[in-house]
Amino acid sequence: MKIQPDQWHVLTGGDALSGPEREAFERHLPGCASCQAEVRGLRETAAQLALSAAVEPPIRMEQRVLAATYRI
Repeated sequence: MKIQPDQWHVLTGGDALSGPEREAFERHLPGCASCQAEVRGLRETAAQLALSAAVEPPIRMEQRVLAATYRI
């Protein structure tokens, strides 16, 4: 499936673009403030996620959350 240039703005993250489409996007990026902001935001989010650490949830948290969902 060929991705049209007007769709690049919503496909800036991950590996949505590949091959010639990615190359075209890389050429498009320097002239598009909207795409630059989106890419910058995604990179900042990825950096924050990389710094995060898993923590052990409180005892019985799962039971409390499940019980609460049944009360709604």
